[in-house]
Amino acid sequence: AAVGGYAELPGDVPSCPECEPGILRPDITLLGETGGADALASFQAVLRAPFDLVVAAGSSANSPYLLAPVQAAKKRQTPIIEINPAPTAISGAVDLKLAVGAADACQVLRQ
Repeated sequence: AAVGGYAELPGDVPSCPECEPGILRPDITLLGETGGADALASFQAVLRAPFDLVVAAGSSANSPYLLAPVQAAKKRQTPIIEINPAPTAISGAVDLKLAVGAADACQVLRQ
């Protein structure tokens, strides 16, 4: 699904220097959008690769893209940390739940 527009976003949204008054958009798949074939292939490659830790921060984890890394980590007995003040779809599967907001947790991690 395509996002209709970004004009109603709060705060300072960066403008595109090449298509004024366009809005600069990161090269990521946003909530409610579907990734293309390249994005899906990259995602599947990451899931096949070994990883030491999964950190899920600031998400309700209701999307297959968010559940899949947690499920893969659980299957491999890889540690999972969740950073979210509220219970989520993955809270019962994680090894460590930090019941704080993602922004607060990132500030602590930066120190």
